[in-house]
Amino acid sequence: MSQPLLVGGVPVLKESGLKAVPASGMYIDELRISRIVRYNVGAYNVPASAFTADDHTLGLYHFDGKSTERYEDASLHRIPLIRTKKKTKSGSN
Repeated sequence: MSQPLLVGGVPVLKESGLKAVPASGMYIDELRISRIVRYNVGAYNVPASAFTADDHTLGLYHFDGKSTERYEDASLHRIPLIRTKKKTKSGSN
């Protein structure tokens, strides 16, 4: 079995001059990771239904369940996605 995909935290962008800001008030309904480019530059039409897996899908996650920590992969790869929490200086989440 493959290792879980971890989502969360803030990337460190050394020497870039960029400051990463954690997202707040953002909601993700579907996440598809593909081995191809699926959309061209320009207007994007929001799908009316859930994404479906195909031969180019590396990971597919539907965030419609009750879980807020672990999400199962709907692609053939079956790599679970696990939400991580930012650690505070005291070491608690």
